[in-house]
Amino acid sequence: MKTNRFSEKLISKSSLELKEIANSKSTFDSSFILASLWELENRNELSEDLGALKTSLETQLAVKQKAKAYNSYLIPPDLPLTIKLAAFAFMLDIVIELIGIIFLGRSSYLSIAGIEIPGSLITLTVGIFLLFGKHWAKYALFVVWALSTLFFVLFATTKFGPIEILQQLTITAALVLILLKPASFGTITYSFFSKTSPTLFR
Repeated sequence: MKTNRFSEKLISKSSLELKEIANSKSTFDSSFILASLWELENRNELSEDLGALKTSLETQLAVKQKAKAYNSYLIPPDLPLTIKLAAFAFMLDIVIELIGIIFLGRSSYLSIAGIEIPGSLITLTVGIFLLFGKHWAKYALFVVWALSTLFFVLFATTKFGPIEILQQLTITAALVLILLKPASFGTITYSFFSKTSPTLFR
């Protein structure tokens, strides 16, 4: 016997009243209508049309419940391993940065409006959002990799040492992992520059 928060209120209703509720989709909440349909089913008074409506509403309810359960995960449970590894590789940049600061006394900064921001904080942020399954983080990763590669090529002979080379390698490894195969974020499946229609939105 299926019930929801409205079921108890509808038990005392007549079958005619329940059918009127079921046929008033524009008036009542879908959960209220579904409760009326379940009550009619309990009374063996569910017509074929109302049975089809019940099935449709139950399907919608299942989708909503699945979406709610899915959104309770901080990291999407179906996030591919390649995406997880790419995120961790990107976040590894800050570990390498700390090693450089502790042992070599040097760090890389990005200057924005006179404010110096450690580049590793940017990669850490992008890596975290990538791990959370945010589609835009892939494009951010690509932009960071492109800028990092540009700076690396321009200043490789004058500025970069072993730490910077290792950071560039980890960022490049993250990009390669992203491009290996189509990547699934939640129930939305993407290749790097395209996406299919989702069956369920986060």
